[in-house]
Order: sequence, then C-alpha cells, then structure tokens
Amino acid sequence: EPVRWSYQVNTFKAAQVHYYAEPRKFGERTGNFPINYGRAKELAIGSVYQTYVIAPAGVPIPRWVRLGKWAAKVQVQVQQIPEPKPGSGCYLCTHPLNPVDLPTSTRLLLYNRIVMPPSSLVSHAQLEGDYWVIGRDTCLPRGVCYGASYS
Repeated sequence: EPVRWSYQVNTFKAAQVHYYAEPRKFGERTGNFPINYGRAKELAIGSVYQTYVIAPAGVPIPRWVRLGKWAAKVQVQVQQIPEPKPGSGCYLCTHPLNPVDLPTSTRLLLYNRIVMPPSSLVSHAQLEGDYWVIGRDTCLPRGVCYGASYS
C-alpha cells in the first residue's frame, strides 16, 4: 500500500520486451524512435510502501529484500501489530492483493484493478471467506500464500 511515492521514466536499450514497447518485428524502425529502445515508468528512489507479514513470533524478517523485474534493493522496517482477530464472511480489503495468492476458498466479488504487467493486482476488494481483522478497520484474507492456487 503506497504511503509516499513518486515516479521516474527511464529509457534503456534492450532486447524486445513486450512490457514497455508496442509489438513489432524485431529491429523494425518506426518514425523517429530508435531501434530496440524502451521506456519504463518506475517508482523513484525514496518511495515508501507498507505491507503486512502475518507469521508466528520468532520468524526472522530480513532487513533487506530484492523486489521487481530489476531486483531493486528494498529496506524492510518491521513494526509489531496488535494480535489479529479471525473473522469469516464478506469483508472489504483496501490493501493491494495479488489474486493468484488468494486461497481457493476465498471468493473475489468486487475490486479495483491495478494494472502492473505482467501480473495485475486488485485493491479495495470485496471478498468472501476467512479473514484477519487488524486494528480497527484493516481486514486481510486468511491463508494467503505466494502462488497459493498452484501448490
């Protein structure tokens, strides 16, 4: 979930990458645009996001992780949250989620899509299933796991 962010646009020379360039034959020149160059709109240095890790006490959380297509180095700051309370039924989750990571028992009813090739996220989602209540108004699905539907 974004806390403070800004973007920068980078131009780079690369092989044909469909995420950033319109599809065309490799090496084909169109207009005044150089061959095999691309542009990427990326998060700028200094952007701050927050996320949740719900794990048993004593699970080590690394201080630094690598994220994204370019494996950017990201500093992790850990803050203890109140003990989550379980719930079940329909709920609203405002935190961005990857629908692939949701357990098969959770139904995704309504959502806003965040387009992020190659895999889009959902936010402000109305879901049905088991969830955790964190604090007064934050609900997160229970049983979320990286690539949950493939295990």
